[in-house]
Amino acid sequence: MQKIAKEIACNTITPDALDVLAEISASVPLEFTVGDRKYAETFSLVGYWQSDTAMEARQVWLSREYLDFALPENMLHESDIAGTIAADIRFYGLLKTLSATGKQIRGVMRGQALLLRLIIGMPLGLFSGYACGNVLTPLVLSITSFKDASAGNSTPLIFVFSALFSLASVFISCRKPGLRRGCRP
Repeated sequence: MQKIAKEIACNTITPDALDVLAEISASVPLEFTVGDRKYAETFSLVGYWQSDTAMEARQVWLSREYLDFALPENMLHESDIAGTIAADIRFYGLLKTLSATGKQIRGVMRGQALLLRLIIGMPLGLFSGYACGNVLTPLVLSITSFKDASAGNSTPLIFVFSALFSLASVFISCRKPGLRRGCRP
């Protein structure tokens, strides 16, 4: 069987809560659940940092080798998405802490969405739609009773309306999260 690095790094609150001395090479027993699967392992403490006294959160970093071995691939992907969401939440919380108004936070959210849409989504969507249309339309026409019909042409107006519809849907989808992030608790 493959030897896995059962190593962790954590803040000083975590070993204290587990009645373990916070020192390098200490054995730290952990029980945790990911999805429906429960884990109970003993890890070697390879590093620790002073806990934030204002926040009683327990933080544990597992080694990448352990994660690669123990967790299924889809769980790692979900954890990357959850990490991205958590980073966004921290970012908006930081903006609120720095006294950003709701309107400013909504503007940042709209700007991020617009930037992602203009750089990645829209060009990719328009190109793939155009390519599929040019390939599939003649194919579908050839197997139907419209064999002699022409496949038509692509007018720039179609792309303009597609881009405008796409932008409108992005702004509509940003509205509710923007209101939620922009309001004061």
